[in-house]
Amino acid sequence: MGDVQYHLAESITVEDKQAQEDMEQISKCFHAYLMTGNIREIYPAFESITRLSIFCKHRGFEEEREVRIVITEPSIELGQDPERLDDKPYRRTHVDLRNGAAVPCIHLFEDQELKALPIRRIIVGPHPDKLERKKAVEILLHDQCIDAEVSVSETPFRGR
Repeated sequence: MGDVQYHLAESITVEDKQAQEDMEQISKCFHAYLMTGNIREIYPAFESITRLSIFCKHRGFEEEREVRIVITEPSIELGQDPERLDDKPYRRTHVDLRNGAAVPCIHLFEDQELKALPIRRIIVGPHPDKLERKKAVEILLHDQCIDAEVSVSETPFRGR
């Protein structure tokens, strides 16, 4: 699959063959679940859902030209990865506190000797406090010795 799709919802025809196959797989699995009530019928759609979630975004975010990374770990519910015989996770799981909730995460680059990530530009997304967030990002970048442009998105905030 190639570039991020920003106008997929507006198009009746999907030209990307992989996206077509993924949408068909999701539809097929969801239908099978509805017919049987067996939640395992949905499992084969997970890869398609993940792939589409990486490459489909609202057109208002087209200016970001972001790169998304999705990392998955074996799940107790789905069973162990057949290629790994031990029960050890691939990566150490960390926990961050966000809005009072514990959020599990993995640190992708902790085992690499990178001086800094190749960040050239950061766009602060729609938010009622986007100017304050822009300043916070600038302070963080300065603290980490990262020279990158910081701007705010022109996409209007439509939240609460």
